[in-house]
Amino acid sequence: MMQMRTHTCNALRLADVGKSVKIVGWMENVREVGGSLAFVVLRDFYGTTQVVVEDEADLKIIKGLNKESTISVEGTVRERASKNPKQATGDIEVVPTRIEVLGRCRYNSLPFEINRSREADETARLKYRYLDLRNPAVKQNIILRCQVVAALRAAMTEHGFLEITTPILTASSPEGARDYLVPARKHPGKFYALPQAPQQFKQLLMTSGFDRYFQIAPCFRDEDARGDRSPGEFYQLDMEMAFATQDDIFAVLEDVLPPIFAKFGTYNVASSAPFRRIPYNTAMETYGSDKPDLRIDLTCKNVSALFENSEFEALRGQTVKMVDITDCALTRKQIEKLLTDCEVQSGSKAYWFKVDENGEIAGGIGKFISGVKDELAKVLTLKPNTLVVVAAGEYATKYDEAKQARVAAEDELFELKHSLEQQKIADNKQTQLAAIDLESLSAQIEKQKQKIKELSGGEENQITSNVSGTVQSIEITAGQTVPKDTILATIEVPDMGYTLSFSVTNEQARKLRPGDSATVSNFYWGSEIVATLNNIKTDPKNPQTNKLLTFDLDGDVTAGSELTISVGSKSANYDYVVPNSAIRQDNNGSFVLVITAKNSPLGNRFFAKRVTVEVVASDDMNSAVTGDFSYGDYVITTSSMPVKGGDQVRMAEST
Repeated sequence: MMQMRTHTCNALRLADVGKSVKIVGWMENVREVGGSLAFVVLRDFYGTTQVVVEDEADLKIIKGLNKESTISVEGTVRERASKNPKQATGDIEVVPTRIEVLGRCRYNSLPFEINRSREADETARLKYRYLDLRNPAVKQNIILRCQVVAALRAAMTEHGFLEITTPILTASSPEGARDYLVPARKHPGKFYALPQAPQQFKQLLMTSGFDRYFQIAPCFRDEDARGDRSPGEFYQLDMEMAFATQDDIFAVLEDVLPPIFAKFGTYNVASSAPFRRIPYNTAMETYGSDKPDLRIDLTCKNVSALFENSEFEALRGQTVKMVDITDCALTRKQIEKLLTDCEVQSGSKAYWFKVDENGEIAGGIGKFISGVKDELAKVLTLKPNTLVVVAAGEYATKYDEAKQARVAAEDELFELKHSLEQQKIADNKQTQLAAIDLESLSAQIEKQKQKIKELSGGEENQITSNVSGTVQSIEITAGQTVPKDTILATIEVPDMGYTLSFSVTNEQARKLRPGDSATVSNFYWGSEIVATLNNIKTDPKNPQTNKLLTFDLDGDVTAGSELTISVGSKSANYDYVVPNSAIRQDNNGSFVLVITAKNSPLGNRFFAKRVTVEVVASDDMNSAVTGDFSYGDYVITTSSMPVKGGDQVRMAEST
């Protein structure tokens, strides 16, 4: 039961049309249409709702508020004439009968746009963290963490684990990192330590007879971040089991983790049970690491036999391994820098060669490779633009060889046991499948197919794509009537590349031609992306005023990436730039109101002075102007009451 409000800003739908409602939230955006109509986007934790202000009194209230002011709206729900299928509440709007201001935002401009806070400077984001957390994308991260933790708790509890909270202030003990120390007031010169992990406490629980323990444990490590180590404060799923083998632990984790990653993960594929087991020796031989990232498909190939009598002394008679990297666009300088960094990390020299655009061996130690190119092609991928990294050295001493042989034997035994277990699982599945009545199942499938056909209105009413791929988004709803050239859905087609389209004004489009290049930046990855203007056509949404630009993208692009694109001539530097809200119009042309000061016995008084300007360039937020300005002049952007030249004014805290 909600007393302050009847609904959230994400709750209203077409079924609520005609209801009297009360919603509360922050004023995200205001769009004025003429002098008697305004559209307000109201946002709360759950979503957004459009409020249509048509009453003069309510309009006056709205005009006197800045963005992110808190308001309460009482009104009636009605169906929108122009629906927005991308918005959950896009079918309705609220016509207010009463607007109450709960909290007024004092500032005319915010330190950053709420919905683009992640693009702002980190210092500003932390200073105004309460604004940063209003960003739906940032807020969703916190919601996701809550959901994952709740799912972990439910799964662990289902497996008989007790959640036990261990102490935060404890005695320092030898661990793998530095401790955070907290001075003890009652014991001068002595300190508490924050736990790097609850290791000792959970072992104490086991010896006390608690059979299964878990905790979403806070861990503290006073050191910098490393590739395999988290710094500062972090949380981990910590667990302990008594009287358990390694396989017992695997069995629990294979039950708990895959469903959570499948439900909340953002990867294309989540690992399923049983987890893949890779013997140590196989991992080191194939990936060069005992903890390989299997999302990276780079593997080591042993080609020692081809270089037993090599002209290159560094390879002759050595264990030689190569890694082939296809579609590599790195320059020679970049490759050398990369291998130098590898040498610092590994302590051994790395070599390289490349297959150029014509399929010829070039660069690095290429001249020593040409003679065995055909043999290498049987082991490596040597298509054009492939970089091959080479490492060579002694494999092992006699002692190490014996050790490796023992490890290999153990690995072979492990593989045999694992294969036997997998065969048992497969036999059980076959037994279960044999028990299924296939004839009955086929009849059910046909029945469901017929039902789907009936629900879809028959084959003649179906819309099919001429390509195969994955649906990324659907832009319309069932039963909706749309005009010609409307985008129905977006399909990601593997290996077909990506395009980017957006609308510009006719005036902007006249400066562009197909084939023009654009600069694209990727905020998250910083990848180099090439954009080429492919097509210019009339924008179906605004055919009189706008053109639709379509760019072909080439580079490291993924579906859903947020890109910034710049096309056309570079921006010029202007002496005077003002917000668009500062520019006014009358019969004599464009002008701004500049604040001037006059002395009086009671101190300075401020007056508005009209200055005629010419707008030389503009964007969505600011305009470059010329006029009779002086450096440091204050320009009126907003006012609580109408202002004209010569009026006495009072400057607000933020002008």
